[in-house]
Amino acid sequence: MRTIILLIFGVVLSTTSLSAQTDAAKGKKIFNGNCAACHKLDKKLIGPALGNISDRRKLEWTVQFIKDSKAMIAKGDKEAIEVYNKFNKIPMISYSYLSDEEILNVIYYLDNAK
Repeated sequence: MRTIILLIFGVVLSTTSLSAQTDAAKGKKIFNGNCAACHKLDKKLIGPALGNISDRRKLEWTVQFIKDSKAMIAKGDKEAIEVYNKFNKIPMISYSYLSDEEILNVIYYLDNAK
């Protein structure tokens, strides 16, 4: 069932413009309230710099990593393990309580912040 949901999610994301369904102001508010303690846009902090994240990671991967990076690591996702190892094996907090829409708003903010 989860695979079907992820597949549908991927199709929806690939057929619609990210900017058409997102709000950078909402994304900035969510980022500042949840992410800014460990991440900056333009420099490494506890975690990686996240400005223009979509230039480096696929959208679906980023959404899943934000929701539950520990699960991705446990399943052997190579990119998730690489990030985990690069940043001193400090796991990212899981944000499973954020909706896909909220996460897309954050990603849109990260990709468009000046």
